Amino acid sequence: MNITRVYLDKEFQLEEQLQLSKESSMHLIKVLRKKSGDEIELFDGRGSVCRAILMDLVKDKQRVQIISECFFSKRDNIEINIGLALIKKDPFSIALQKAAELGVNSVTPLITERTQLALKNIKKSKVARWNAIVQGACEQCGDNWVPEISEPIDLISWSKKINSKTKLVLYPQSKKKITDISLSDSISLAVGPVGDFTEKEISSLEAIGFMPVSIGERILRAETAVISSISCIRTMTGGF
Repeated sequence: MNITRVYLDKEFQLEEQLQLSKESSMHLIKVLRKKSGDEIELFDGRGSVCRAILMDLVKDKQRVQIISECFFSKRDNIEINIGLALIKKDPFSIALQKAAELGVNSVTPLITERTQLALKNIKKSKVARWNAIVQGACEQCGDNWVPEISEPIDLISWSKKINSKTKLVLYPQSKKKITDISLSDSISLAVGPVGDFTEKEISSLEAIGFMPVSIGERILRAETAVISSISCIRTMTGGF
């Protein structure tokens, strides 16, 4: 039987009582129809997981009591960091969700030459929503590690600070496919906006050590490109 998983950014101690967030509490009670005494699984997004039982509500927040020792699960040996150009709300949300399900380490929203959304329009509430999306994705897929979602940054600044062994940028005009290269255990991948990266941006990334690669002749939407490329990397590195 699948057990309901709930993300909670806390340290877990046996027999300790904790409160869930209002959002998690309402989802358990109103949507899943959980009741006092029901068992759930808690994870902190940093590898730790434990079992807990539901107790009572306190001001719309569900109390839980931990009933098992904390278990620590190691992170995947393959580190994948995604730099994703900011695109429209729904496609960006889908890309975040699927990247989390596929086990990336981080997603950094990127400002590029063809990005239509200005940095000043990115509010803290939007970043909080992005974090909620990846937390929910990990609740669903069973991963105990939640990807880090950074504040938006410009493309070149991100590319200069990233220190992965393999640095790739998706570029449809590249004659080299992603399957033509050898991958390390540390990979960064830049995915462009609608209209893709400009030639100037590609040249700048190449100068920093990024290798342009394609994922075939089809022109894919950004969210599809994220799913396809991460799946390809997972397959190439033995994850699938």
